[in-house]
Amino acid sequence: MRETVKKLKEWSRDVEHYADPTAEIDPNIKYGRLIFNENLLLPEEYYREIIKHIEEHIDQAIRFYPSARTREKIENKLSEIYSIERTKLMLTAGADEAMQLIYDTCSRITDRTLIIRPCYGMAKIYAKSMRMKIEEYVIEKDYKINVDKVVDAVKSRKIGSIYICNPNNPLSIEFNIRDIEKIIESTDSIVIIDETYHEFGTVDHSKLVEKYENVVILRSLSKSWGLAGLRIGYVVAPEYIINIMRGIAQPFNISSISLIALERALEMYDIVKKTIQEIKSIREEMIRKIEEVEGVVEVFQSRTNFITFRLRDDINVQNIVNSLRKRGFYVRTSSEPLLENCIRVTIGPREIMHKFVNSLIESIYECEKSTR
Repeated sequence: MRETVKKLKEWSRDVEHYADPTAEIDPNIKYGRLIFNENLLLPEEYYREIIKHIEEHIDQAIRFYPSARTREKIENKLSEIYSIERTKLMLTAGADEAMQLIYDTCSRITDRTLIIRPCYGMAKIYAKSMRMKIEEYVIEKDYKINVDKVVDAVKSRKIGSIYICNPNNPLSIEFNIRDIEKIIESTDSIVIIDETYHEFGTVDHSKLVEKYENVVILRSLSKSWGLAGLRIGYVVAPEYIINIMRGIAQPFNISSISLIALERALEMYDIVKKTIQEIKSIREEMIRKIEEVEGVVEVFQSRTNFITFRLRDDINVQNIVNSLRKRGFYVRTSSEPLLENCIRVTIGPREIMHKFVNSLIESIYECEKSTR
């Protein structure tokens, strides 16, 4: 066998793939898909305005290559909305491309990364695809980061990049920003902060980019802006990193139709802000209601647009997931550490969430009854 082919075949056997849950779900289901943390509360008129804008610019949206001018206009608007220096912001094809680009960047100068878990699973997949050696640190049982342990691991193992998901997916909680800042201050590593859910939390990590040269922030427009289907995100980083990422990103990485759609969406930020506040309000109400459900032993104090909760050890979580699915609700479990017997549910409209809680109660009762 040729050596090149042999090596690629060996690599192929070691490749990890994203387990895509959309294959299990009817794409026409809307409010029962409480599995992807999409924004289910933005009003229909928001999307109709976006479609109208696309129709008014149909050639630019579909016939032509993406416009650099439109992209620049959008990046300027995002920097204005979030008070970020324009030269420190770059649009990407979702937060996923931002993550892929920063791991590609880091892999040029280091072969080791530390992933703080629990976290979003794609961090490991992207790092592995860059042939990086992956170290892992699992947060403490009180759900806090032991800064000394992280710093010691980074220094002793010569780790060049650190990945932290905050607010955390799938835990839903928020880590102390001062702990993260201590890690940034105490290492030479590039600290990658996945801030996909930042608008549902209480801290703004992008301000750390103004203070330090080793911080990269990943953000998405899929959650708060409700644009998951357009695949748009952005990265906030020092100018030298932005320059590298622009150099290795593919040309026209954001489609024309996505740029045209986002151009109109950004003009409706007031609607988005109002919806975010509504999600937060429903979140606090649902946390209290889920805490009262018999069989639920822990509900995490969410700073995201989803709620994660733990069932009693004697309740089979997969049976509950299956039972909920029969009742029209798709939810998610996790194989991440510290999340044994946990369910993650997206926050939907208030009436849907009330139905979900009732279905959860029924599902737990049904499963307990079947085991008696």
